[in-house]
Amino acid sequence: MTEPGDTSPEKIEQELMEEAQRELERRKTGKTKISSRTPAASPPAQTVVDDSSSFTVTKIVSPAATTVIPPVDAPPDRLAITSLYRIAHPGSPLSALVISGMLTALAIVAGSGIGLGLSYVPSAQDAHASVAWIQDSPVGALLRAAHFHGTNVLIYLSAMYLIHLLWSGIFRRPGQWVWIRALMVLALVLTFCLTGQLLPGDQPAVHGTAIRMSYLAEIPLVGPILRTLVQGGEDLGATAFVRFYAAHVMVLPALTLLLLRSLWRDGRPRERSKISVSAHALVILVITAAIFALAAPSPVALGLAGDLSEPFNDARPEWFALPFYQLLKLMPSGIVHTLVLAGVPVLQGLLLLALPWLERVSAEPARLRTPMRIALIAGLVALVGFAAWALADDMQRGEGYFAREDVEDIMQLMRPRNDDLNAGNEAVPATAYRPARDLLMLAGKLRSTPPKDLPEAQHERWRQFSMDLEAACRGLLEADSEAAQRRARTRIREACKGCHEAYEVKAAVEPRRAAPAAAEKPPLPQPDAGKPFFDAEKLRGKTVSADLPKPKNIDDKDWGLKAMNRMAVLCENLQVHGGLAQRATKYDAEQCLVDLTDSLKRLPAMRGIKKYAGDFTEAEWTKNLTATEQALNALRDAKKGDDFKAKFEALGKTCDGCHSGFPETDWKWVDLGKG
Repeated sequence: MTEPGDTSPEKIEQELMEEAQRELERRKTGKTKISSRTPAASPPAQTVVDDSSSFTVTKIVSPAATTVIPPVDAPPDRLAITSLYRIAHPGSPLSALVISGMLTALAIVAGSGIGLGLSYVPSAQDAHASVAWIQDSPVGALLRAAHFHGTNVLIYLSAMYLIHLLWSGIFRRPGQWVWIRALMVLALVLTFCLTGQLLPGDQPAVHGTAIRMSYLAEIPLVGPILRTLVQGGEDLGATAFVRFYAAHVMVLPALTLLLLRSLWRDGRPRERSKISVSAHALVILVITAAIFALAAPSPVALGLAGDLSEPFNDARPEWFALPFYQLLKLMPSGIVHTLVLAGVPVLQGLLLLALPWLERVSAEPARLRTPMRIALIAGLVALVGFAAWALADDMQRGEGYFAREDVEDIMQLMRPRNDDLNAGNEAVPATAYRPARDLLMLAGKLRSTPPKDLPEAQHERWRQFSMDLEAACRGLLEADSEAAQRRARTRIREACKGCHEAYEVKAAVEPRRAAPAAAEKPPLPQPDAGKPFFDAEKLRGKTVSADLPKPKNIDDKDWGLKAMNRMAVLCENLQVHGGLAQRATKYDAEQCLVDLTDSLKRLPAMRGIKKYAGDFTEAEWTKNLTATEQALNALRDAKKGDDFKAKFEALGKTCDGCHSGFPETDWKWVDLGKG
């Protein structure tokens, strides 16, 4: 049998000799009917005379194989000469040229990656800043763009190579190792892309990777373990950046190097190939020119510094994963969603790996050629259709790839970053470069996004304010002393203040600070501290309140919103029972807990919730509900005093996580009890 890395004619002939022996045995025992006619699906046969023997053989020449079938009366010692023979991958011109293009794109991606790695810092704190510093340089911006576009070209060529092998039937034995290597190349390229998404450290990278990790955690039994193994814990932090970077620049390149020699041998011109070296040179030139033609005028966008605590609803997967993303959006939450998430990719991979053994060997007529070609065409149409559907949805909503911020959105993003620079009488924080970099990006967006109702005559003034802010932010980034940093921060505030006054913006420029805390007093004694907050006996006797809203059906949108607002009332009652507020209450603490639990159990069944929760994916909705359920279970076991307060606040954070995706839910945890 052939080795995984060997597709030489000699090894393949050795394997096919065994196949020839089996064919002769079948003919001698009468199990195979000998026909002088070529099968309808096979090319015309030619009869030739072997000069080294006294018998004739039938030689069938096909586009994918050269097969020699010996007659029944062939002597055994001549089996090696007249055995079945096929070069599995005889320098197919198209395959050879595609592989040359793949190797060219891989060389550009590897070279640009080395250049980027010289300045990149793989840490959660500094990854974004290092990429922004690279992006500021024309050479760095070109390298990053070449790396990005070269990766996309490489994915496309790897997929086209696989499709060519499938369409041509070259995956059939004994060409199975050519097929398996092509699958491995595509899998490695996609993994390169997935591990590289996190490395820029911006909002799309961090939120996109967090969503992908939440999908991974949904896999039954092994999901949470795999997520912890991949990102180094339950949270996407510093360990995740180190692991993704190590996989991207060490593990995956090492695996790729193991395949390069075989991949080159699969595609190199052989004696039967009619392509010339000049054709390969032309492909190399075209691929190189195409990548740099894409990279030069279109640098890769870099978003704001990644922060999972800040909502970001425009995270989207890479273009090649859009069909799967759209399919997941259509699936209901629960077991069906999980089966699609984990089952479809695994089944597809197993089917592709098994194809060489599902189809007959190359010496026999292909049984599955037509069905497989039909399935391939249908699959490609489905992929393009689902991707177009996802893009159309985003275009209609103005989200994802088509998201556009208006002035109010940009100023809302500037507010917390301005606060991070501290007030004018405080020291500039050591990490001021992070908010300063974000403010610089946002100022650039302001310059190109004047208010919709701004008269044309004032556009130049608006542009000047934005340029002043950009210059002040750049000054803060380049400041080399504490005094220079303070002056730059003052210029930032002055630029903001001038714009606010000119356009009657009421937002304050100085950071919002809480009133100075009074001198600490010793805590008052809490005689009941340490005792259970909820009475177990009372809980056992409680039933759900009769006035709790009931859904009409699973798509009852009004019920979903009423249930959330009802939960707010119950939380307000618990706030009073915990000594955190003073007002009249309608329910005791145990009744509140029972009703809250009942409301929460009903929400996951609301499959129609995705119809009006536009900011949430199914995975995010399920993740937030799970977190809320865990917080409520923890609250059930709370002790009186500080323990209840801490667990009650933890419940509030999970509630706000759900509300961030539902603009129609009219309360937030900080507003609890305000009416």
